[in-house]
Amino acid sequence: MTIYQALTSVTKYPIPSSFIERIGIDRGLTIADDYSGLNQSIELATADVYMFLYGAPDLKEQEVSITQADRDNYLKMANQIYGKYDDPNFSGIRYGFIGESLNG
Repeated sequence: MTIYQALTSVTKYPIPSSFIERIGIDRGLTIADDYSGLNQSIELATADVYMFLYGAPDLKEQEVSITQADRDNYLKMANQIYGKYDDPNFSGIRYGFIGESLNG
C-alpha cells in the first residue's frame, strides 16, 4: 500500500488526487512511497484529509453521504491530531490555568 492509498482509505468519499498530492507536498511526503505506518507527517496529512471531509459537499447522487455527525467527528479527529503536534491548523479549544490554583 502506498501513502496515497493509505490517505484515501479513511473514507469511501471521493477525494481529488490533486488534494492528496498537495497535502503530500505540504507535509513533506512522497505519496507514491510505500506506507510503513504512522508518523507525524502521515498523521498530520490524515488530519488534513479529515478537514477536507469536514467541509466536503454531499454527493447523494453518487450514494455517498456525510452526515452532520460524521462532519463533527472528522473535525474532532483532525483537531486531536493537530493538537497533538501543536499544528497551526488546530481549531479546537486549549485548556489550562494560570497560577497555582484553578479556584484562585
